[in-house]
Amino acid sequence: MKLYKKNRFAMAAIALGCAGLMFTACGDDSSSAEEPVSDIFSLKDSFDIIVDMADYQYNSKDSSFKLIKPVCKTGKLGNLVGPNDAVEWDTLSYKAYANKGTITLKDKESTQKFSISEKTFPVGFWADPKAETQNIQNGYVVSKTQMNSAFRYTGSCLVKDFLGQFRKGNPALSEADEVLTGFYGKFMSGVESDDEDDSFDIRMGDCDELTMFDALVSVKLSDFKKSSGKLTVSFDTRSCPIEFSLRYAYNQADCQAAFADFEDDRKADKVFDFDKYSRDVSYDEYCIARLILDLKETKKIPLKARAEENSADFANAMVDLVLDGLLK
Repeated sequence: MKLYKKNRFAMAAIALGCAGLMFTACGDDSSSAEEPVSDIFSLKDSFDIIVDMADYQYNSKDSSFKLIKPVCKTGKLGNLVGPNDAVEWDTLSYKAYANKGTITLKDKESTQKFSISEKTFPVGFWADPKAETQNIQNGYVVSKTQMNSAFRYTGSCLVKDFLGQFRKGNPALSEADEVLTGFYGKFMSGVESDDEDDSFDIRMGDCDELTMFDALVSVKLSDFKKSSGKLTVSFDTRSCPIEFSLRYAYNQADCQAAFADFEDDRKADKVFDFDKYSRDVSYDEYCIARLILDLKETKKIPLKARAEENSADFANAMVDLVLDGLLK
């Protein structure tokens, strides 16, 4: 009988902010976070990944633009204040206007520029202009009521395009190098967190598959939906499933689930941070421990001592590798 363990892990904040991920068809204008059971996600097609969800208000008469971010935090008495509980959400005020395909978003301290191809401003995709010609981009998906930070893919083979653009100056992949190095640094002897080695043996197995350790280990991505997915890590005849589900501060139930995990976590910080509990990872602890031992004993791969005892770290790092390294 397989024993499954669950573990939550912290996710570092990135430029667009991370409150979880949501997979949608490219160009989808829906504001719902519901997950249709049959909505399987393909990595061989175009898609958007919504990283963070927020509402907005725009007034064309004076170009005022208000970004309204959901609340998921603890109150003064330590009680949970979720998006449905808050008297008001956090509001950031800007001036926004578009001219010849360029959006300018300004506040008192800074000015940001975006590219937009649609003629429906503010509705459309606000792209980072540094990568507007690439098929891997980041920016904002703006519907009639929501402004969601997003990763956009417009190609036909994600892993191939990722490897082709990795370390080629694409800002959408700026996190990938750090994530890959961090993954190796946790388990490989002689790899430091600040290494900039160009010899990472991350290769393409298929459009939805990565290989590593000279193709000895494969990481297959499958059953991806709007808020969940599955990775299968394989070596030789052993395959270990790692399943994850994603939470959104925008949703009251997700906020409550994250807070419940915070209260159960013996290592929790004193202050509740939703981002640290925005993913739930399930894995087969014995399978992963045995796979790590097989790599050490059969192939003599120089993994760190007692690496097999860190099944939780390995499972979480695999999810991190894919979501933070490959898809952002």
